[in-house]
Amino acid sequence: MKPVKIFLLLISLGGAFTASAQIPDLPDAHYNLLLEAPVTTWDEAIPLGNGLMGGLLWGEDNTIRLSLDRGDLWDERTSGEKEWWKKYTYQKGAEMIAQKKYDTVNRWWDGAYKGVSPTKLPAGRLEIKLPVDQVVKAFELKLATAEGFAYFKSGAIVKALYSANEPVALLSVKGAVPDAIDLLSTSDVYHKNTGKDGGPSSGGSVSKLGYPDEIKGKRGNAKWYIQEAAEGLKYCVYMETKTNGKETLLAITITSTTDADDFLSLAQKRCASALAKGYDVVRKSHVQ
Repeated sequence: MKPVKIFLLLISLGGAFTASAQIPDLPDAHYNLLLEAPVTTWDEAIPLGNGLMGGLLWGEDNTIRLSLDRGDLWDERTSGEKEWWKKYTYQKGAEMIAQKKYDTVNRWWDGAYKGVSPTKLPAGRLEIKLPVDQVVKAFELKLATAEGFAYFKSGAIVKALYSANEPVALLSVKGAVPDAIDLLSTSDVYHKNTGKDGGPSSGGSVSKLGYPDEIKGKRGNAKWYIQEAAEGLKYCVYMETKTNGKETLLAITITSTTDADDFLSLAQKRCASALAKGYDVVRKSHVQ
């Protein structure tokens, strides 16, 4: 074989190997997580997320819920005596144990873990109520596209994704027009359910942190709340809706003082941009 032909063959094979390496095998559809409705507890929900933001898709009858979270929302205040580990050393603990003073050692080393902080901070919940004649029959997580679905007996469908490119979540409702779309703060969730939704109520511990009440806002099709947390942290959970023909779109984002001084304006821009693009456009780049 001539050198030129060998060179061209190697180039073509190299391109094929490179293309193969760049396109991984995606999970087949039969690996998708499929849950029969109702899903009545958040800890049995469809999990979604993009690394920064996350959500849990669940619900029953005519109500679809998305429990909201952002990975870096934490109250990092320690509990108990400051830098207790410097005072209550291993050597002192060994001496107390040798003297069978177990209660003392337990008080030293376990007390710091009995406070309400440090703790993860949840970000509330989105609730979509469809007409009462709409009944959800199943939920699905499509692994190849990282999308969540809620299927209704009538043929209506709710789709959800957390964009892999932007810190925003987008939901599409087709086949039915929502009667109500509510954004619930952490304290709203706690007072509404008080743990009766079948899972632990994260709002219970947060209510003990001494934060001021959240500040709620509403303008046009947008709703939000701003929560002041500890050590200068503030965060905003923001939702905006848009009706596009027979489709209802919802964009959700969570911003904080770690993003910008005017984190409310940032949230507005993120949701407005996602709604302007629409679900299919956001999905296309997300899937890629």
